[in-house]
Amino acid sequence: MDNNTIYIIIGLVGFIVFIFTVVEINNLTRKKRRISAKTRMLIEEKIQKLKNGDKNRGMIELDIILTNLLKMNGLKGTTGEMLKNSSGLIKDYNSLWHAHKIRNKIAHEMDYKISEHDFKKNMNVYLRAFKDLGL
Repeated sequence: MDNNTIYIIIGLVGFIVFIFTVVEINNLTRKKRRISAKTRMLIEEKIQKLKNGDKNRGMIELDIILTNLLKMNGLKGTTGEMLKNSSGLIKDYNSLWHAHKIRNKIAHEMDYKISEHDFKKNMNVYLRAFKDLGL
């Protein structure tokens, strides 16, 4: 073998390694992170308790769970920032954004009280998003 052939073979091997590395990095960034069985159980227990508790507090707790699941899926920033970057992960993005805005009303308007009906509706929105995020 002459030197040119050796250089071509080394170049091809290097190129193949580079392509595989790029593909693997891309796959790692797209994969949803697996949630441990213990974490899943704790979240599900928390959700069961929210169904019978204070509805305003329940909305805030659901949003906290959402924030943690978004972080577990590799997103960074405030909950609002992570939501803006999660449209590819969450199927019913607009409904979730609306539920998050209601949570903000609860957090910032002292007299705001969510109705039982609206709480159940928005809880279902959160639960679907949790499923989309791997729960």
